[in-house]
Amino acid sequence: MRLCGDWAPGAREVAPLPWDDLLLVNLEGPVLPQSAAAQLAPAGKAGPTLRHRAFPTVGGGGVLVLANNHAMDFGWDGVAATIAGAQARGWRWVGVGPTLAAAREPVVVEDGGARIGILARCETQFGIATSTRGGVASIEPGLESAIRALKAEVDVVIVSLHQGFEAAPWPSPRTQQFMRALIEAGADVIHGHHAHSPQGWELWKDGVIFYGLGNFCVDPGVWRSPDARWSLVPTLGWRGSSLEVAVGTTEVEVQEEVVVVRPSSPAERREHDAYLARASAPLSDPRLLEAVWQEVAVRAYNGFYRDWLEPAPSTRGLFLAPLRGLRFPASRLLGRPSAGRRIRGESERASMLLRYCLFACESHREAIATALGVLSGELPDLRSARSAALVDEMGVEF
Repeated sequence: MRLCGDWAPGAREVAPLPWDDLLLVNLEGPVLPQSAAAQLAPAGKAGPTLRHRAFPTVGGGGVLVLANNHAMDFGWDGVAATIAGAQARGWRWVGVGPTLAAAREPVVVEDGGARIGILARCETQFGIATSTRGGVASIEPGLESAIRALKAEVDVVIVSLHQGFEAAPWPSPRTQQFMRALIEAGADVIHGHHAHSPQGWELWKDGVIFYGLGNFCVDPGVWRSPDARWSLVPTLGWRGSSLEVAVGTTEVEVQEEVVVVRPSSPAERREHDAYLARASAPLSDPRLLEAVWQEVAVRAYNGFYRDWLEPAPSTRGLFLAPLRGLRFPASRLLGRPSAGRRIRGESERASMLLRYCLFACESHREAIATALGVLSGELPDLRSARSAALVDEMGVEF
């Protein structure tokens, strides 16, 4: 079985993939023909709405992960159309359902004589399943129990997680602790995606954690950053009851107007290996991981979170003596200015949806909390010349 990252080619056609293996792919948004898309209204949300022209084409078929923040971009009708198209092409799926219980159900496949159970979950964003509606399965407190129950029935457990801070090469320390805990609960492999840039990976206890595989198949004309056009593609094998892992990388390019996913050349692979060494180094150094995470969080806050969250400047701000020691005017905490700096043309509902995402999504919330903790002095500031240089070297920009 091969593990693949984000599938988001948009309107592009995609060449058949160069393997006959079973694949596990994060399908980042519905696959809809133009005729179906014309009849479906996009669901209201903050951020882009995605739909794609093509399913993956591969000899071995496999499993499509639909537990992500774009699966419900065209509502349940878009999901149903995608599932119908997947079924017609021999694909199975996981991570979405007409009820909360159905969305959380695992899928079990066989490969190389092993029974593989797959659970899929997404950070809390748009289109999540609840007790009263269907949708995608979000991360829940009972996930570790679900892993243990599944492990009793299969040989290998893979947990596919749409989680992590976008464009960052590293997980947050809390994300690392969470994924390690899932391995300790019985998961053999963590199949991470969502950052849209490759992240590091590590062996932990008896399992392996891929924090973020990167963009497996996207339109290079849309995703212009070099690190958004290659990905890790690990291959899983079994020798008896032992899991074997081989990590390859792939590139995506356009040939005659068709997107092609191909194995990396030797020169490209050397560049990827150097990148992955830098991305993986902090995983075994807790203080360095905390430092680079703080660096990323503060830069993101200054880059865009500040404009979304902080009240507009006001000459009528309230300044209270007990709060004079703060680094920012007390009006930003206790005054009654507008709800925040609003993006031009943004409706009140759109503003609320944006803020919903920032506070509901674990990665957004953690980045904001980390930045505010560091900038206010509540958290020890571990940033250093080394952490700043590493973030710069990896080209992280906001």
